[in-house]
Amino acid sequence: MPTGAFNYHDDFHKYLVTPIRMLQTGSLGGGPFEVVGHDHLGTQSYFQAFILTRFTPEYINGFDPIFCFLVAGLLLNDIGHKAEVHWFYRSVAMVVFVLINPQYVNISAVYSGVLFILALIYGAMLFADALGAPDTRTLSHASIPLGLLLASLISFKATFIPFALALGAMLALGFLLMSENRLRTAAAGGAALAAMAAILVPWSAISVNNYANIIPFGFDRIGHKAEAGAQSVADWGRLGDLFLSRQETVFGGWLPGYNLAVLTVAVAAVFSVYLIWCNREATVRRNMVIGLCLFAATVVAYLFNAYLFTVKSGRIDMTVRHFAPILIAAAPVTVLVLGRLFWRFHPTQPGPVAPASIGALTFLVALVL
Repeated sequence: MPTGAFNYHDDFHKYLVTPIRMLQTGSLGGGPFEVVGHDHLGTQSYFQAFILTRFTPEYINGFDPIFCFLVAGLLLNDIGHKAEVHWFYRSVAMVVFVLINPQYVNISAVYSGVLFILALIYGAMLFADALGAPDTRTLSHASIPLGLLLASLISFKATFIPFALALGAMLALGFLLMSENRLRTAAAGGAALAAMAAILVPWSAISVNNYANIIPFGFDRIGHKAEAGAQSVADWGRLGDLFLSRQETVFGGWLPGYNLAVLTVAVAAVFSVYLIWCNREATVRRNMVIGLCLFAATVVAYLFNAYLFTVKSGRIDMTVRHFAPILIAAAPVTVLVLGRLFWRFHPTQPGPVAPASIGALTFLVALVL
C-alpha cells in the first residue's frame, strides 16, 4: 500500500532523510551543521528503516499507520480481556480507537506512540500482578519492561516526553502506595530506571551534536521571554479559543470532540478513584490505579500542550495534533474502565447490558465522532 503523498517540508527535509541516511551510513548521528530536526532521538526512523531495506520509500508508512495500528488494536483488546471487561465494552473501545482522527501531517510517530503507550499499560498490569511475588527478582524482572517501554516512548518524539514522565512518576507512586513491601518495590523501580538508561543513553549519545546546538538557543529564547515579562492577558485568552471553539482543526477533526473526549478521560479518573475506594479486590484496585495514572497523565499532557502551543505560540491546531496519539491510547482505555464500572463482569455469570451503561458509552462515542 504505497503512500500517495508526503509532506514536502517535514518528510523530505527531516523524517524521510533519517532512515535513508541510517541505511547508507550506518549511523543516525549528525554533525555540528545538522539539518535534520531536533524533535526525536531516532527510534521511529530505526523501525522505518526495516521497511526501506525491502521496499521503496513510498511504502515507509507500512510501519506506523499499518503495522502499529494493527498491533495496537490487538493489544487494546488484550488489555480489556486481562482486566475482565465484557466483550461489549471491548468492542466499543475498539470503535473509539478506530474513529479518532490521528491528525496525520507527516511520517513521524503517531500509532507507534499509541502502541507503546498501550504496551506500557499492559506491562504495568503485569507488574501489578508481580507485586505479590515472594522474591525481589521476580518483581525486578517485571519492572524492566516498564523502563524499556518508557524510554522507547520518550525517544520516539519529544512531544511524548511530558506525558511519559508524568505517567512514569504516577505509576511509581501508585505502586509504592499499594505495595506491602515498599523497599522491594523501590528496588524494582531502580531496575526500571537502569533499563531506561540502557535505552536512552546510546540514542542520546549519537544525537548529542544535534542538541548541543539547539539547547543554548532555547535558553536564549527563555531569557528573552523573561525579560519581556509574563504572558499577556491576550495570550492566556487563547485558551478560550481552544476550549470553546466549534471549528474543525487544520489537520482534520472537530475541536470540541477532542475537548469533550479529554473531559471524559478526566471523569474516568474520578470513577477510578471511586473504584479504588470502594473495591476491596486487590487485582481490580491495581488495575484501577493504573487507569487513574493513565488518565491523570493524559490530562496533564493536554494542559501542557495547551500552554506550550496555544498560549505561547498561538497554534491551536498544533496542540491537538501533538496530543492526538496520547488521546487515541487513553480514550479506548477510558471505555474499558467505564465498562468495568458499569458492568460487574464475572466470566461464569454474565448479565444483561445495563441501559445506563449503554447510554453513557453511546454518548462517549458520539463525543469522539
